[in-house]
Amino acid sequence: MIEYRRARSSDLGSVVRIHREAFAGFFLTRLGPGFLTKYYRLVLERLDGILIVAANDSDVAGFVAGFASPAGFYGEMKKRKLSFALASIPALLCSPGIIRRLLLDFREVKNSAGPEQESGRGELSSIGVAPCWSGHGVGRGLLAAFIARSKELGLKAITLTTDADGNDAVNEFYRKAGFRLERTFRQGDGRRMNEYLRNIP
Repeated sequence: MIEYRRARSSDLGSVVRIHREAFAGFFLTRLGPGFLTKYYRLVLERLDGILIVAANDSDVAGFVAGFASPAGFYGEMKKRKLSFALASIPALLCSPGIIRRLLLDFREVKNSAGPEQESGRGELSSIGVAPCWSGHGVGRGLLAAFIARSKELGLKAITLTTDADGNDAVNEFYRKAGFRLERTFRQGDGRRMNEYLRNIP
């Protein structure tokens, strides 16, 4: 029986493990478990953070993360950029080539830390399901729990970005869940991204 509940500090190890399994080869994953732990701990500790896990007894099957105030979250990341950079040192030593991408990402965080484009919009930053739980509806349940929590926090809409290319199943998942494509854009590293929006009734 899957229970969708707010994450606890004791869940962070499972969240990081699932992130690494679900997003193997992605840039944040390459920054290492220390960076990911710091990132998800910040989500957990912030009042505007949303971190929900799908738990089956003591087993965590998946998680969803985001924030009610994206500008507030990215502003806090900007304040802690040295701490986040230090957490990524082991990964940088193993793969020096990712330094340029890390600098680009910190610049994007800086640019995201300004005023909200529109009040009442939260952001879904990541949703991950353990491979052994894939196909059991855990992703849909996590998304529903995230939307419910967003509504509790008074949000009117949720935004998210995901890869535009080679990512058909994920894009279809969000479209079926009521998200509409707002725009497609290129990140600083040339990666094409789709930005989606879903209103909360």
